[in-house]
Amino acid sequence: MILAADVHFKCDDCGAIHSRGSLASGNTFGAVLYSDAKTIYPHLPEFSAITTCKRCAKIFWLDNHTKYILTGHENEQIFASSFLSVSDYTNAFKDKVYRTESEEHFLRVRMLWEFHDPFRSDEKDVSTLRKIPEYVENLERLISLCSDAATPPERLMIAEFYRYLGRHAQANDIIEPLLGSEVDDFAKTLMRRNKLADSAVLVMSTY
Repeated sequence: MILAADVHFKCDDCGAIHSRGSLASGNTFGAVLYSDAKTIYPHLPEFSAITTCKRCAKIFWLDNHTKYILTGHENEQIFASSFLSVSDYTNAFKDKVYRTESEEHFLRVRMLWEFHDPFRSDEKDVSTLRKIPEYVENLERLISLCSDAATPPERLMIAEFYRYLGRHAQANDIIEPLLGSEVDDFAKTLMRRNKLADSAVLVMSTY
């Protein structure tokens, strides 16, 4: 892994400059894929695509619309961008900072990962999260956003959302037709967990 120079962005509200890392090269060795679709690459880090302004608290996208090229004459503090917290994601949905359903899906998946991160070690059960309304609402909205899913991996992901909600019978109804498909191994694993009423975040593969 070789890091490249930081890139910079301006808050589109107050104009505060934020930096974000970038990568010159990396690889996928040692990657771990989890059942909620998060993949951790030790040598291919993810950089924030959206952040909360450290000056005015506006949530803004780090993209071509907010990209800023340093002139060398800046006399202001440059803030390090950070990933959103669960409360930040909640505010992002409240303020509808997404511009398309694709962006909303991107944010909701990452909100799910943020909820699940403390549970990844030792495959801990996430059922206690069902007491949090934002967690349940996020999963239900993800199911709605993915309702037109056509491919086996996409349908298997919907089943996973149901499993985290504790709706194991509904999850297995989706999984059963996927047995023998391209996701057969994953489908069998998740079906076994559903039959045990298990809602843990699982390690599905390492490579």
